Formats: sequence, C-alpha cells, structure tokens
Amino acid sequence: MTTRNTADLQTKRIEALETLTRELTAALAAAGVLPHEGITDLVTTANATNEATLVALANALKAAYNAHIADTDVHGAADSTNAVSSANATNTASAQTLVNELKADFNAHIILEASHRGLDAQNTVATANGSNEATSITLANALKAAINRHFAMGLVDFAIVPS
Repeated sequence: MTTRNTADLQTKRIEALETLTRELTAALAAAGVLPHEGITDLVTTANATNEATLVALANALKAAYNAHIADTDVHGAADSTNAVSSANATNTASAQTLVNELKADFNAHIILEASHRGLDAQNTVATANGSNEATSITLANALKAAINRHFAMGLVDFAIVPS
C-alpha cells in the first residue's frame, strides 16, 4: 500500500494547476486571444486636452511603444520594422507628425505575425490622422486607449505556492 502525505498531495495539485495553466495559455495564444507572453506597463500619462498635454502624451506613447516592440520577453521576436522614428514632439506640428506616424506603425505592428502568437486586429486605430491641434488630440487619446489594450493582452506571471 502506498502512503501519501499532505505535502506530496499539495505538490501534485500545484504541478497539475501549473500544467493546466500552460495548456490554457497555449490554447488562448493559438486562438489569438493573447498575442503576448506577458504584459507591458500601461501608458499612464494624462489624456491630451491642449498643446502641452498633447506633446507630453505623444512623447510618452512613442517611448512606451518603441520599448514594447523591442521587448522579446513579451514578443516572439522584436519588431524592428515598425519603430517610430519621428523626433520627439515639441509643439502641435511635431506632435501631429508623431501621432500620425505612431498610428501607422502601431497598426502595422499589431498584425505582425513574427512578433505575435495571435493577431490583434481588434485594436486597430481607425481615427482620422491629425491635421490640427484638435484632431491630433483626438488621435493621441485614441492611440493611448488602443496601445494600452494591446499592451495588456498577455499573461500575468504568477506562481502557485503552498500556504
């Protein structure tokens, strides 16, 4: 007769839960639900409401996005094709250029199969390109929302530990 102690049973349960978690992760990835291996920190800069906040948000989005696409901890491979190359914004005109490029690069990134386990077309930004301060503000805020949704589409690492 085999004798099992509580610690052995607890270890077996933990191993079974970890196996199920890996299998669920693989199934969600195969279904395109989770394109990333992990999550990226969200952009927390305030929404744009005027020129100063537009410049701040555009620059924050560029920095976060460029860091995200290079991150091989969350991607199967870094995305070197869709990096934002426009200079940091200093006024409405340069912010407009930056958010317009960011929209194009982001939309290309989220459907890049080499970087993602599943495509993320639901976060495509369809907002019109910026052509003045008001439209650039609208686009910057739409980009923030879509980028944050994309960044959050990954697994949160966790460990199962006995109590």
